[in-house]
Amino acid sequence: YNDVAGAVMCKQCTAGHYQIELGRDFCFKCSEGTYQPATGASSCLKCAKGFYQENEGATSCTKCPDRMTTMTEGSISRLDCHYTSCTAGNKVVIQAGRVTCHACPA
Repeated sequence: YNDVAGAVMCKQCTAGHYQIELGRDFCFKCSEGTYQPATGASSCLKCAKGFYQENEGATSCTKCPDRMTTMTEGSISRLDCHYTSCTAGNKVVIQAGRVTCHACPA
């Protein structure tokens, strides 16, 4: 891309951005749920299962907390992280499609 008229050289998109079209004067930000760690990219990568990205223009994804994962690639929120198992003394509770751990009653 090139954002300066009359420039002799083109630029590479910075990490977290991409450009697939020739002759453009800007780069696109990677959308939520995706990232791009490299410069000069032509696409963004989906966050792997167990990771999420809430922001545009990211260079990495955030790992879900311990014992939690996402159901799919490309998750966009910490709320997409679900428990895979609960520690001793807790039970798995599924409510409104969300899986959580609750302490067992006394």
